[in-house]
Amino acid sequence: YLLDPNDFVAKLYSEGLERMAASDATLTQLTVKRFKTPDELHQALSERRCDVLIIELKSKELDGVSVIEEVHERFHGELPVFATSKPFEGDRELALHAGASAFLNKPLQMRTLFNTLLVCLGLERADS
Repeated sequence: YLLDPNDFVAKLYSEGLERMAASDATLTQLTVKRFKTPDELHQALSERRCDVLIIELKSKELDGVSVIEEVHERFHGELPVFATSKPFEGDRELALHAGASAFLNKPLQMRTLFNTLLVCLGLERADS
């Protein structure tokens, strides 16, 4: 699942990850579901758990730190979560302290995003 209020960015990430998965022997099928609000995400998680959650850490519309804390508590830290954000001082520490498994600075390179996804899924590549 991907939580980002910016439609353009969410579409870019989700389509990029799906294209990379389709051409990679490690993970041949990937479906990314996009959500704009924490409420949409929580509703989806109550219906079906995901394998990995990617969250925008901070925006005007979203407090990703709170969402990470809620998800971490709800799933007892067993759901890999990684946060993305512009490189503001202290954001990495905030995300990891809230329970994120990983943190990536924006702008993201698709290869870095994909490799982080593989690591979170336990499918680490030999060349990563």
